[in-house]
Amino acid sequence: MTTFSSILLPLDGSDNAVQPLRTAAWIAGQLNSRLHLVTATREPESPANALERLKVPTELRSRVVLHQQLSYAEAAILQTMEELHTDLLVISARGEGGAASASELRVGHVVRAVLEQTNVPVLLAPPNFVERLPMRSALVPVSGEQETDEALGLAVQVADCLQLRLNVAHVVSPDIGEADYTSELQYSDAAHHEFAGRLHDLLLRASHRCSPEDIDRVVENVCLCRGKVLDELLRMAERTAADLLIIGWHGKLAEGRAELIKQFIGELTCPILLTRSRPAAYFHLNVGEELE
Repeated sequence: MTTFSSILLPLDGSDNAVQPLRTAAWIAGQLNSRLHLVTATREPESPANALERLKVPTELRSRVVLHQQLSYAEAAILQTMEELHTDLLVISARGEGGAASASELRVGHVVRAVLEQTNVPVLLAPPNFVERLPMRSALVPVSGEQETDEALGLAVQVADCLQLRLNVAHVVSPDIGEADYTSELQYSDAAHHEFAGRLHDLLLRASHRCSPEDIDRVVENVCLCRGKVLDELLRMAERTAADLLIIGWHGKLAEGRAELIKQFIGELTCPILLTRSRPAAYFHLNVGEELE
């Protein structure tokens, strides 16, 4: 099962930008994929000088393909992604701009612009990123919304390809009582049966990307938690020693949007694989003469 054949990492010469390079190289090696680097420049330089300036370790230079784009950073990244048909973008939340303020959502303006303009999965290294290789465990939260299906299907594929233990977590708000889930059920532990059934259905929805056999082989544990979503998922990430969080989102970081994503970016030390939900399918109903 091949997940990502073309992986792209933007670099700008800063320590922040190069942080996820070894992680990207490890993923590329595990998947036998090509790792591309892109940098925006006013004047191209020799590959050797460019790789030196971009702080690429000597031992990795033979394993990457460098692209120098005569453009500003955002356009350089998006243009290269289109040219290479990139399957995975790996990027640091902050580049040469240094520490981000709270108003910047801990994500640099270039990164934010790229995140909001691509449908390609993005592996984001948060500000507190700590490299942990080889990866061994991944965590994916599920909620029953469309982006959950997208993230879960991708999570099963990624975990299978990278040989990761996959833990699935569903968090129930403490404000929701059991009566809300058991009013039509007759047995005393109905809430547990109801949730088990819902979680099972969520797993099966991933079968459009992978088979039930893949799910059974890859998913190590499905956990039901009750509490605040951020607190419970951070606790699960620590408990399962998660090296990767895989989460679906709508693709917008504007004020009032993706609040959970923003909190994860600020709190986690492991990379976050963001997969954007695809628009729901719609149909057009013809009426009138065409029906006669």
